[in-house]
Amino acid sequence: MTDLRIRVEEIPLGSDECEIYFVKATIAMVLEGFEPISGSRYGEPKKDNVVERVRRDSESLSVAKEMSAAAGLEASFDSLCVNGSFVAGANSSKSINLTKESTSHDNHYRVKAVANLKWEITEHDGSALCETYLESDRLVALRERSKINRKYISVDISIKQRDLRIENSTKGLAAGVLGRLTGNQKRLFDIFIAKSINSKTPEAGTYSGAIKLSWFTLDSSNGDFDE
Repeated sequence: MTDLRIRVEEIPLGSDECEIYFVKATIAMVLEGFEPISGSRYGEPKKDNVVERVRRDSESLSVAKEMSAAAGLEASFDSLCVNGSFVAGANSSKSINLTKESTSHDNHYRVKAVANLKWEITEHDGSALCETYLESDRLVALRERSKINRKYISVDISIKQRDLRIENSTKGLAAGVLGRLTGNQKRLFDIFIAKSINSKTPEAGTYSGAIKLSWFTLDSSNGDFDE
């Protein structure tokens, strides 16, 4: 079972109060001696085999007044039936635009299963990750392989440096330390912050463009599994 809680953090930066947050996180799982059971992955989006596409068709239909005379009587068509509906006052040439429209709808998964036993955590509008995303949820059900020498499971949560954001807490405030940074300086500052966060995480390893926030490992060679 997995728990995942993320929040926006406020820190002082000179005279500024800044917010540090993430817009995307990734959970990655590595297995040895196990295989995932089909259909058991959490947040598994499945594409519909039939796609309803958005299409707009406009069609013009000309309606003309028709007059006929029979036995000295004139018949005036003041109403005309078009596609089962009466168009009132069709006593002169007219153009009617008929529009057909269909729409499709997509669901957003905050925790979305992707390829290679990974899950991406995002908000639908790209806003800050904040609140609880997993609480005692099973990411995937596993089946033990036969004739194995080692059983190993690792799960880690990481953030790419490009998905880190740092902003003034007071919205619209351009002054202060952040407001004085050029574009290149801001990118270097983001890398510095990412490296600092990674270095403060015990056993996170060398920074390589991603911040490892948390991880969990079970290894039979270390006696973690019950025999």
